[in-house]
Amino acid sequence: MTYMQVVLDFITCKFPYWGACNFRFEPRTKTMFIQCLTPEGRKRILADAQTISTLDINVKKFVVTFPKHSDVVIATAISRRVRES
Repeated sequence: MTYMQVVLDFITCKFPYWGACNFRFEPRTKTMFIQCLTPEGRKRILADAQTISTLDINVKKFVVTFPKHSDVVIATAISRRVRES
């Protein structure tokens, strides 16, 4: 299994109610892009922003995208540790 498969399995098990989304991982910056396919999915993900920010899965930030809306960046525990050191 690749790292991306493991992370996606974890995310889809932890947040099964997000609905249909496209995921893309940028390994150089450790950024996970989540493209929401419905406005309801975007709302559900943003409602979980606090929980997402506490994940320690080697992702520095999540970028939530949806057409005609501003992108939302959710920093995670790993990015906060880097800034503090």
